[in-house]
Amino acid sequence: MTITEEVREAIRRTCRDERGGALKLARKAGFTQAQINRYHSGKTRTMTEECWTRLFPHVMHHLPDGFTCKILVDGKPETRIVRQPGADKAVWQQINQEYHRLFGSSLPTRDKIEEFLVEKIRSCGNDMALLYFLLDFERIMADAAAQALPVFPPGRDRNS
Repeated sequence: MTITEEVREAIRRTCRDERGGALKLARKAGFTQAQINRYHSGKTRTMTEECWTRLFPHVMHHLPDGFTCKILVDGKPETRIVRQPGADKAVWQQINQEYHRLFGSSLPTRDKIEEFLVEKIRSCGNDMALLYFLLDFERIMADAAAQALPVFPPGRDRNS
């Protein structure tokens, strides 16, 4: 990942806000103080996705609203969009490409859900595949609904 000026500034501001600065951020995110200093000074211009995944939750509250990036989730890159609804209330939102294709960026209407179900049932082909789909349906819809709402990072909730 390329370390943009937005990312450098978010790291600088996080270090400035933390008591203990770069050392405290480094310990929280699993880096050395020298690595953090190189990231925010511009001496290091890129970082691995693994490093960004560890650093992102600590600096996201200083990233601009609408900042989009990829982090690793279970070893696979997933897109996150930072939302800054209020002071120190940063959240990220995950983009699910299949959900976005089916329903757009808003909650689906009843008609859209029915179209989705008809499409899925027709694609099953046999009774066993249909049964498997129906048994897994609750998880599928829970995942789809979760994609439409902001997801709060680990250790944060709506009130923190």
